[in-house]
Amino acid sequence: MSVKSKRSFGLSAEDVQELAAEYAKTKRLPCPYRNGAYAHAIAALVTLGANKPHSLAKLHQAFKRAAGAEWYAAWAGTEKRNEETGLDADGRFLQNLRVLQRTSDYGLKLLEAGQKVMGTKGAVIDLSRDSKGAILVSLNTDSSEPLKPGRSLAETKVVREPSGKGGKATRSKSKGKTAAKRKTSQKASDKPRKATPKVEK
Repeated sequence: MSVKSKRSFGLSAEDVQELAAEYAKTKRLPCPYRNGAYAHAIAALVTLGANKPHSLAKLHQAFKRAAGAEWYAAWAGTEKRNEETGLDADGRFLQNLRVLQRTSDYGLKLLEAGQKVMGTKGAVIDLSRDSKGAILVSLNTDSSEPLKPGRSLAETKVVREPSGKGGKATRSKSKGKTAAKRKTSQKASDKPRKATPKVEK
């Protein structure tokens, strides 16, 4: 199987011309993907509105509407390649958005739709988080660098180490030591200080 070149991932001259004609009519980002999950995801983002964040659940519903019931049912019902590591429809949907953030290959058409069609820095998918750590998705039509969400608080686990008393979390140990130091320093500060004798000149 041959490896795709960067040119094959990007837009052809004919693609740019066709998309430019569409953009002249709609004044909205024209979808650079002809069909499939990527095309439906971009269509959903354009429908909800570019350059503003949308919840993953809301976008997924818009994705279903853009794809149509029959296509979505077939896509969502695809068997997992691996029972343990395979993703369900929600997981695959988010995975596709992450793939479209890769501007060096699968996201290159989207990037070039911004640069070569709209005349901006580029078009990318930004993934961020709300105050509770939930994923937010935005179609950014004037950027060449997609925003990554980072880990949520739920994904950041406390490292535990075995100990003689059932293995307490290291974070708990450090908190205990810190609290003990504070008490010791507080006791020391409660003791009356000795008056410093004045030196007469």
